[in-house]
Amino acid sequence: MTNINRSSTPSPFVRFRLIIFLVFSVPFCGQACTCMSIAKLSKEDLAGAGTIFTGEAISVETDNYEKHILFVVQKAFLNTHENDTIEILTPVDSGACGLPVVEGEQWYIFIKKADGNHTNMCGRNINLTRKHYSTRKFGAQASYLNSEYRRNKKVYKRERRKLEYLLKEADPTP
Repeated sequence: MTNINRSSTPSPFVRFRLIIFLVFSVPFCGQACTCMSIAKLSKEDLAGAGTIFTGEAISVETDNYEKHILFVVQKAFLNTHENDTIEILTPVDSGACGLPVVEGEQWYIFIKKADGNHTNMCGRNINLTRKHYSTRKFGAQASYLNSEYRRNKKVYKRERRKLEYLLKEADPTP
C-alpha cells in the first residue's frame, strides 16, 4: 500500500476562493449616514423652504421604515402658526439619516417644499434640548456631549438671525 501524504492546508487558489465567498456572502450590516456640510442660509434656501419652526416633540411613533414625529409649534417662522401640531416623517434609523428625536425634546425644524413633510439629519434641523452628561457615566466623552448643546445653540442663534433677516427682506411689511 502506498501512503499518500496530503497537506491539510488548502492551496492558495482554494484559500482565495474561500475568502471571496466569505466577503460576498456576509451581508453588509452597517451603513453610516454621511451628510455634506450645510452652507449659510441663503435666499435660495428660504425660497425652497416649505415649513420652518421650533417646537416640542410630543409623540414619536415608528412603523417599519419611518418615524412619525408630532411637534407642537412654539415659534413659527414660515407656513405655520404657534401652537399648531405638525407631523413630520424621518427614516427610522440614523444609518438612513433619520432624526434621533425623543419625545419631549425641543427642535428647530426646516423642511424643504420638495420634501413634503419628510426631513432627515442632513437638513438644517437642530436639537435645542439641553442635556447634562455626567463624567461618571460617560467618562471623557461627557465634555464633548455637553459642548454639543452649546454648539447647537450657537448655530441656531446664527441661523435664526439670518432667517429673520431674510424673511423681513422678502416681506418688508411690518
